[in-house]
Amino acid sequence: MGQFLGDQDQVGFFFTSGTYANASGAALQSFGLVQSNEPEDTVNISNVRYTGTESRDVGKFVTTSKDYAGTVNYYPQDFKFAWMAFGSVVDTSGTTSTHVISATNSDDGNVCASGTNSTFVDFNVEDSHQVNVSGLNSIRTYNGCKVNSWSINGAEDDLLSCECSYIAQSVTPGSNAASAYTASTATLYVFSDCLFSLPSGTVIDEMINFNFTINNNLKVRHYGNGSLVIAEPVPLSRDYNFDITFDENSDHRKTFYETYFQGGSTFNCLLQVGTAANNRAFVWMSGCRLSADTAPTPNEGVVEEAMTILPGTAGINVSDTTSSYLPW
Repeated sequence: MGQFLGDQDQVGFFFTSGTYANASGAALQSFGLVQSNEPEDTVNISNVRYTGTESRDVGKFVTTSKDYAGTVNYYPQDFKFAWMAFGSVVDTSGTTSTHVISATNSDDGNVCASGTNSTFVDFNVEDSHQVNVSGLNSIRTYNGCKVNSWSINGAEDDLLSCECSYIAQSVTPGSNAASAYTASTATLYVFSDCLFSLPSGTVIDEMINFNFTINNNLKVRHYGNGSLVIAEPVPLSRDYNFDITFDENSDHRKTFYETYFQGGSTFNCLLQVGTAANNRAFVWMSGCRLSADTAPTPNEGVVEEAMTILPGTAGINVSDTTSSYLPW
């Protein structure tokens, strides 16, 4: 018997071939520095009671369908999963490569995907619990994953972190050795290297924390097609959300509260992640409304202001040393 311990765990992903849920055969890829993966496996069971059992207990259990999802938390070293969440990336390779990430709509295709719902690429997640003997491991490969939501988070004195929530079609269990994996050596992002401008061009120097989220609101269906698992998930309406907290001051309080919040004026804003020319990203948000602006009144200490911004649309422009985010 071997006891599973966290220091031997491993989480990575495979690109698929372009056909939904079919592995490409390429090497295991890195999310970044993974802190956790939280799979959610659900076997939906119908409890059947019927006459003639002469019992108050359930007469039969019937499996009706299966659902698979999960959430990966990691320290980002690139913005590859932002591309998978938004839908489109244009790479320009060089000493410093650029990646222009933009949102796709239902009538847009994708060069890396084929089929009816080919707006977004899919991937397979390999989640490995390992001991020192092959054959006793617990390897779960989640097939046909699509990004339901992706977020990037920052707080003072800390590293930036990302959360990727995915929906998968199926799982393949195994017990042999995990796939070979090498962690990326790319530079991590830290909160102190982040800048937020509202409106664009006017930096708020007192930012304490932030969270940017894109949600694809994936729709899943269990069709009558002879299978217990879902069909390919379909992205519905897309939502963006940006939460930020900062120390309140007189330079911006009046504009934020009276003009943007109470007055309802729209605006553009910009989050810069990283300062080095070869390792930074600009999260731009346009057509924004301010849906919440709170500033409690304490009897001591620094007054903090918290805002929720609803972007009309958004995108990310990245510069890093990864030549391409695409699988081929």
